[in-house]
Amino acid sequence: MHSASTLNKTSFLPENHISYEAQSTVQKLIQPLQDKLAITYFNYSVTYPDTSGFTLHNNAKFYESWFKNEFPMCELFFEPGWYSWETCSSTKFIEISQKMELFNGIVLFERQNDKMITTAFATSVENKHVYDGYLNNLNLLKRFSTYFAEQCKSIIDIAQNERIIPLPEKIMRVGVTPNMPSTEELLSNELFYPFNLLSAREQECVKWLINGYSTGLIAEKQKVSINTVNVYISRIKRKLQCFNKQQIIKKAKSLGIIDYLLD
Repeated sequence: MHSASTLNKTSFLPENHISYEAQSTVQKLIQPLQDKLAITYFNYSVTYPDTSGFTLHNNAKFYESWFKNEFPMCELFFEPGWYSWETCSSTKFIEISQKMELFNGIVLFERQNDKMITTAFATSVENKHVYDGYLNNLNLLKRFSTYFAEQCKSIIDIAQNERIIPLPEKIMRVGVTPNMPSTEELLSNELFYPFNLLSAREQECVKWLINGYSTGLIAEKQKVSINTVNVYISRIKRKLQCFNKQQIIKKAKSLGIIDYLLD
């Protein structure tokens, strides 16, 4: 049985809360990512169906800014997958993060049973080519989330017993979340290379293809000829460097975007 604390507008977590006490451990674990990709910020959050949750991080000031600026809590209502901070955060959140010299953030939402696991990474303004690093290491970053949970199991057990509950008005559902990207916007994001190389029609086509539609049905959906669909499919295979639908599905899964493409 956990003992969750409800936050009010003026209170912050006590200094001995696990979110603060675990900072040095978090920093030590992300050191290899800092050496490889110059990642300077990391957080691991878990949100439960009752909207309670916890966050482990390596930057107390940034974490406190979430409460000081009353950022909405909406992790539970995002679709699983990768997002850039710009596509899933408020303008105010981006402004505050940049003031604290945290730039080019990305976040991975993963649903596990009834919980939402959120891992976020960010870097400094000097790291101008970080997106190249992200694109080439999305699988590594995803594996790091699992590795972190394994290494911090005892800390996570404590955090589960020190969960916090945001005020009801701070729980924002996806239907009213600002900047919530559409499937087309997500697939156009450079984080999802090489899917972002596809044209709008090719994106439509790859979605129907993954959902098991025949060439004829795709042509009917897109109101084009079967020959045109075959041209789209040929371009899709070339751009994604895939030879068949199974390889396309595998690549979509590796990038965490398969859920956006399946009906």
